[in-house]
Amino acid sequence: MASLQKRMYESGMATIDAESGTMRTNGGSPLLGVWKAMGCCDGMCGSAMGMAVRGGFDVTVAWLCTTLTYGGQTVVEALEHRIGASSNGSAVDAARALSAPKEPVIAADFDTRPPGYADQESDSVVHPKPIPEVVETLKEILDQHKDDAGLQQVKHEIAFCIGTLEYVVARLSSAQQVESNWRSKHMDPNTGIGSFLNLHCGHNNAFSEDERKELQSLLQKAMSA
Repeated sequence: MASLQKRMYESGMATIDAESGTMRTNGGSPLLGVWKAMGCCDGMCGSAMGMAVRGGFDVTVAWLCTTLTYGGQTVVEALEHRIGASSNGSAVDAARALSAPKEPVIAADFDTRPPGYADQESDSVVHPKPIPEVVETLKEILDQHKDDAGLQQVKHEIAFCIGTLEYVVARLSSAQQVESNWRSKHMDPNTGIGSFLNLHCGHNNAFSEDERKELQSLLQKAMSA
């Protein structure tokens, strides 16, 4: 992704702001579409890929590792809500909350955007996009712009990114990982990862009501383990 950023700058599709050091894009090329899609890719742990890339190679690798390690718990939580099994005791079918879900993961389980998110978005405000949607967007751009010279120069790099993201989806969707992430999320003492609580409060703001309830539930489980 850093290579894409460099090529955008060299080709004149973007400029670097001297004061802030941030990149400003010029126009709407296919390569810009790739950058936008990947920059907004949701790691399901509180950060989009674009934010990680700004921090350099090590931060980007950490983003990917965090997605693989803890992002699966976010997927499991979405799956539980979809099938009516909740981790906080408010399940429609309480029996389903006692074991890992057997239903297969679907693309919507990677989507952390709130209901009605489209009405909140604008040219300057965009929610992080789920990984399956980013993969489909990248494939569409490659398919629709086969004659674009700039895009063809980095086609192999985009293909590598697509393959990596597809691996993330496949791994977190596997029955084995769903079982493992469910156990971690529910504080199984036989797992060493721990339960992941993804906060949405920003910097130094109060927990939401649901996040306080979930934290209370986690502390109670930890004390009784």
